[in-house]
Amino acid sequence: ISMDGKIVWESDEAKADSRVAELLEASEGADLADTVDYLQEAYELVRDDNDRKQIARDLADAHWSLATDIRKQEGDTDEWWSHLNQAKEHYFDVISWRDGQKGVAKVQRKQAKYHLKEGNEKAALELLQNIADLGDEHGKDLLTDADKEKIENLS
Repeated sequence: ISMDGKIVWESDEAKADSRVAELLEASEGADLADTVDYLQEAYELVRDDNDRKQIARDLADAHWSLATDIRKQEGDTDEWWSHLNQAKEHYFDVISWRDGQKGVAKVQRKQAKYHLKEGNEKAALELLQNIADLGDEHGKDLLTDADKEKIENLS
């Protein structure tokens, strides 16, 4: 900081931290597509594991919400499917957190529902069994009663 109070030099880490703060603030009032972009950039910049996980969770939620909006407006499109997969990927980043486990389960449940609608029972069953396995791995029951019934019917 110069004698007149202006910042004349910042470390790369301080610059990245400032940029992350700007991006997080901008994401709060933005539309979903911009929110995804802001959070993605912040996710790529942040180095602290806890901060990265929090951004990953928010990014996964934003992808999920965007996928939901796309489906309402356009149906089952490639863009919808892409956002579902990106949501699942970021929920896996926080799989040790309950939010991550529930997020992966809800995405795989949605994907299983799509596969059932398309007549691909094998893929649907695999996704539902993945939810059961994930729950077993983390000591949580992530299956709904409807999931359990579908697994039984498809097995």
